[in-house]
Amino acid sequence: MSLDNYHCVADNNKRARTPRSIFKMSPPVLFLFLSVVAAVASQGSNPIVRVDNGLLSGLWKVSPNGRSYASFTGVPYARPPVGKYRFREPQQLKPWPGTWDASRHLPHCLQYDPFEAKISGSENCLYLNVYTPRLSPGAALPVLVFIHGGAFMYGGSSLYDPSRIMDTDMVVVTLNYRLGPLACLYARVSSYITPRLSPGAALPVLVFIHGGAFMYGGSSLYDPSRIMDTDMVVVTLNYRLGPLGFLSTGDEVVPGNAGLKDQAFALKWVRKNIMMFGGNPDSVTLTGCSAGGASVHYHYLSPLSKGSFARGIAFSGSAFASWTHSVKPAQKARTLAGLVGCPTGSSRELAECLKYRPAEALVQAQVDMFDWKVHMFTPFTPTVETPGVREPFLSQYPHHAAAAGLMHRVPLITSVTSEEGLYPAAAYQLHPDLLPDLEARWEHLAANIFEFNDTLPAARRPEVAAKIKQQYLGGRPVGQDTFAQLVQTHALRSGQPTYLYRFAFRGDSSLSKLMAGNEKNYGVSHADDIFHIFEYPGLGFTSPDDRKITKMMIDMIYSYSTHGVPRFGNAQWSPVIPGSPDLAYLDISSPDRVVMQNSSDFGHRAFWNSLGLSENENYSAHVRDEL
Repeated sequence: MSLDNYHCVADNNKRARTPRSIFKMSPPVLFLFLSVVAAVASQGSNPIVRVDNGLLSGLWKVSPNGRSYASFTGVPYARPPVGKYRFREPQQLKPWPGTWDASRHLPHCLQYDPFEAKISGSENCLYLNVYTPRLSPGAALPVLVFIHGGAFMYGGSSLYDPSRIMDTDMVVVTLNYRLGPLACLYARVSSYITPRLSPGAALPVLVFIHGGAFMYGGSSLYDPSRIMDTDMVVVTLNYRLGPLGFLSTGDEVVPGNAGLKDQAFALKWVRKNIMMFGGNPDSVTLTGCSAGGASVHYHYLSPLSKGSFARGIAFSGSAFASWTHSVKPAQKARTLAGLVGCPTGSSRELAECLKYRPAEALVQAQVDMFDWKVHMFTPFTPTVETPGVREPFLSQYPHHAAAAGLMHRVPLITSVTSEEGLYPAAAYQLHPDLLPDLEARWEHLAANIFEFNDTLPAARRPEVAAKIKQQYLGGRPVGQDTFAQLVQTHALRSGQPTYLYRFAFRGDSSLSKLMAGNEKNYGVSHADDIFHIFEYPGLGFTSPDDRKITKMMIDMIYSYSTHGVPRFGNAQWSPVIPGSPDLAYLDISSPDRVVMQNSSDFGHRAFWNSLGLSENENYSAHVRDEL
């Protein structure tokens, strides 16, 4: 189904026409003309914006503090990645006739949702969402781009509601990207009208990438309305997930990283079009949580993203984490092909067959590849692209690229929560019958759960599994392992300020509540901090302390997006000192207890170093083994 007949309103006889005479105007006059058109259009029943590919019709909404804003959801940013375009880099979108209906969310990218235990979404999913408090082409608000998480396998931009942010002068963009073997591309843009519509305000832009382990999720889950009380434009986006977004044959046939290329493509869309929503293309803050946070970090290392953002925030995610990159992609592609009845000989035959298998069959085959159904992290994640690939997203593994200084020199905030390992550990509360099996198969499953199955010789895995069990039996879950030294690596090589915080505030709700199916307080879960910024289905924060923390988190984002230096309450937040044996971080325990701390053993670093895990050093050997 083409874009032309999928989501446009207004028939061909009534569609807007652009007078040829406007192309004869000088740039200043043309800019003023477009500004007036946008201002007039914004006063109608629905906000109207013109972007590169045509007109958009959105909706007016209201932030929690009563601020009016405009919302544009389900905005296409690339050609649907279907048929011959499956596994390909994102393609330019053709203009659409009439006016695109950007008043509703479109499907997230096709995915297997481990929480619902079902496949949902569409392969046609490359859309983004834009939210802005000033619908004026000259407002130039800062832009926040948010990339959802989900282990590169699930998730979507529609899950994240940015309304809390809409009380700031900021443009918010969320996006979808292809997941698993397929991936889908669209963005959601919401524009929020503030009391001030001055043409030269240049608002900052917040772009948010959803999480979900590169496997599930979507931009529509994240509601940015809380942010809309600030002067900031917010963008959320979808990207291809799972095998559709990250399958690689290990050569130039299917080089991989389609989902990350979707994100980079969406960032270019933001740079070209965000002024029409009042955003400043030179003040884009790239953010994401979990897989979205890892994605943010990947963009620091990719030549495709250079110049696309001014600063970043990686919430509970890092490209250095072993689960975020694949070391045997060709072997995994052949396994998937065999499961759906495709030839596994040559890469070209394999790819041609997979392109025309039902997308749902590929996603289901991904699920069949999981050895342990509770800890489901997709085998299809970012990977190094082989030499000779045209415009690769990644040509070295993250640790090697960072060590070589191949990263964009812009500031970074990164974070952890105090009990990161509650995801996915809390899921065992719903499936206690699996615990005896976990005990019986511990030596085998530990390598999968703690992600050393590809980076440690098989003979050493039982020994390391036993040591981990001894260290953590009866203690808190594991989740921070080698995080500290990797933060130091980034700080040392980037040449720009790197800020770290530890979120230890347990509010009224938590991701562990959704996973465990009960109200018990297990601690502060992975991603709990981001849910104080974006509204998320099933998670409400209503206590006075929750509201204070929410305001402090949004103030942090806004101060960082506008001045490049984060502010959190009255705390004096110092950046990480490159090369220091102690890691400096801001510890957030409550609204009244936010203090700087220093640690030489952050996340039990000494224990994890003692295991001899070579998470980044052994990649070249594994690639040689595979070839």
